[in-house]
Amino acid sequence: MWRLTAERELMSMLSTSLADQDIFNAVIKQDPALVYRLPCFWNVQLSDHTRSEQCYTEVSDLKVIHWNSPKKLRVKNKHVEFFRNLYLTFLEYDGNLLRRELFGCASLPSPPSNQLQQALEELDEDDPCYDFRRQHLTQHRVHLFFLQYEFLALPNPTDVTLVAQLSMDRLQMLEAICKHWAGPISLALYMSDAEAQQFLRYAQASEVLSARRNVAYHIVYKEGQFYPINLLRNVALANTQTPYVFLTDIDFLPMYGLYDYLR
Repeated sequence: MWRLTAERELMSMLSTSLADQDIFNAVIKQDPALVYRLPCFWNVQLSDHTRSEQCYTEVSDLKVIHWNSPKKLRVKNKHVEFFRNLYLTFLEYDGNLLRRELFGCASLPSPPSNQLQQALEELDEDDPCYDFRRQHLTQHRVHLFFLQYEFLALPNPTDVTLVAQLSMDRLQMLEAICKHWAGPISLALYMSDAEAQQFLRYAQASEVLSARRNVAYHIVYKEGQFYPINLLRNVALANTQTPYVFLTDIDFLPMYGLYDYLR
């Protein structure tokens, strides 16, 4: 059904403007019985072309808020200030809270979770290296390709990617490195959830960073008291697409033209 519908629609559309959503819409139009209609407060769309205020009376009636306007927080709605504060508060949350059992729902722990808990219980708190051993068991959250990345590795047997890792206090080095290195870059950034949002705003506001599509940013979210330098380096290394890498420190600024010279 899906394939036939897609082929039929593409004969007249030639291409889709909303990707797979166009195919979903075509299937639903063809067979409306496939869809169960929900009240519109299950998907209150905050954009300039919707009548969101007619979907609900009180904020407490809302089930799902859909931030589908390109202007995001600058939409017109009677409760826009409430929505804005809710959204900004969410961005400041510590994502590690979602890894813990916040609600008393009965559930069986998965085998990896059992093994991790057992390993933690076997640690000796009187061990001088306790903090290091506990940190070794930490499983960090990782968000690969945090920003848009479009580098396509060419069939160049000598191509090279600059690889580095950094934290928030070295963010000012990014623009200079991008100016000096024209080739692909793979960076692992150690940040909290709030810092990741600050980095997003910084990258979007920077003419240098926003113009680059061959820089891969991988966020490793903070957890614990130590800086996991080996993990960061491995994350950045594992997500390169070239035969060679130029492993460097974020404080080192490559000379102009080094990328072409190394190739």
